[in-house]
Amino acid sequence: MAASMDEAEDDLSMMDTAIVVYTENAQKMRLFLEEDRYWDSCRRLQKLEGNVIAIPVETSISLAINRVSTNEDAKMLQYGGKILKSGHYRDLPCHLVSVSLPLSKKQLAVSPHQRLVDVLRGRFEELDIPFPGELREEIPAVWEKHEDLVLLPQLSFRSSVWQRCLNLWPLVARALGGQRLARKGRIKQDEFRSPRVELLLGNDGWVEHRDNGIRYTYDVTHCMFSVGNITEKMRVAHFDCRGETVVDLYAGIGYFTLPYLVYAKAAVVHACEWNPDAVMALKKNLVLNGVQDRCIVHQGDNKKVCPRGVADRVNLGLIPASEEGWPVACAALKPQSGGVLHIHGNVTSRTTMRTKETMPRRTQSHELVAQECGKSSSGERTASDVSLSPAGLRTANPSHPTGDSKNDLKPHEGAVDEGTQQEAEQSFGSTTSVDTDLQPKDYWRSWAQSTARKIQELLAEIQGGRWTTEVTHVEHVKSYAPHVDHIVADIRCLPLEPNPAAV
Repeated sequence: MAASMDEAEDDLSMMDTAIVVYTENAQKMRLFLEEDRYWDSCRRLQKLEGNVIAIPVETSISLAINRVSTNEDAKMLQYGGKILKSGHYRDLPCHLVSVSLPLSKKQLAVSPHQRLVDVLRGRFEELDIPFPGELREEIPAVWEKHEDLVLLPQLSFRSSVWQRCLNLWPLVARALGGQRLARKGRIKQDEFRSPRVELLLGNDGWVEHRDNGIRYTYDVTHCMFSVGNITEKMRVAHFDCRGETVVDLYAGIGYFTLPYLVYAKAAVVHACEWNPDAVMALKKNLVLNGVQDRCIVHQGDNKKVCPRGVADRVNLGLIPASEEGWPVACAALKPQSGGVLHIHGNVTSRTTMRTKETMPRRTQSHELVAQECGKSSSGERTASDVSLSPAGLRTANPSHPTGDSKNDLKPHEGAVDEGTQQEAEQSFGSTTSVDTDLQPKDYWRSWAQSTARKIQELLAEIQGGRWTTEVTHVEHVKSYAPHVDHIVADIRCLPLEPNPAAV
């Protein structure tokens, strides 16, 4: 019972105090209230059903309303909400009520942060408590808004002095335009790296987010939504996966599973996820988007639950590295026809000092990349079945999403051909005594080729027979720091000599 009473008090504190009068008495009542300093200028009047208007007032007016139990005039006022008191104010019949009223134009012009400061200062003055100005830095200047839920930064309102403010959380939520309130904490050091979010006001943390036309729902107290990989989700949405079976090794709440189903039109997606909270959200999202019949959810460690020999395409959307999932992805590919792996990773390109005197800068860069790509510096092919598509690198650009057809990965608009990398080869023919690092794009290619070579070895070990791997595309998703980039390598894997014993 105590919990329900607290919820009822919170609901009331989210409302405004107002006087309800007949429409014809509204102007006169407003003048009376302004004269007596009961008028709340932060809110606007609102016409209600029937011939009545709600006028915002300070809560202290309650004592000034003369309660008359036999007052027929007040009883005739039609109001369907909760009435706190009925009677007269300056001989005008009225109800004192709790109702939600819109902000005044003046208040709308004030920044939400300043509005929050003003509201808190006013509440402390009402309670005759000194306002803790020294804790001003704990009043957030930024926050996240998820529908009607406001998510505060980790250090907001941490000091105990704030708890002296009656109904603090409803006040904060209302000032910031929300009805629910939560506060971030440190990421939990569990195997799921779950968010530690404290729900301060409201019954639950479930919110809905629409991303590229796809609906995602999740509980902010258990799951996070990643907005930083929107370009990659858009690229996936432009794939042609009709008739394909896709495996999503790290499905989460459906970041990539849903684009594969909704836009790429995959025949079926096997979604692997070990976090039970994310699985719950994923299943809800499949239903929300009407694609639950084409998705099989495998809950648990993908090393144990991922199906083998079924995939035309495997998505490995885990950063900073997905290397633990590479053997699982190789086992998931169809043994007779192979498929495509989309491997995510964070690639670091640091500046180093090199001392190859009189060597052209382009020659040094070409030599290092050639070594990673399985070539000698003379350009001759070494013993390897790993290749790099000549136009397979692109920096993320949301306006030019890239994809592949089912049968052919084609060059994409914005692709950079090795022969036209002017920015990396401006010093061709010149000599230098000190050479800095390769261009970042060279490191991306190098990482992709190294990854493809390791995948080739894993395929031979896991699937049997001989395999060829080709880097058909390298996608730059985003930069985390000057020398750290989120990259996706598309690697086509084809069996040259399928293992007859393969399933």
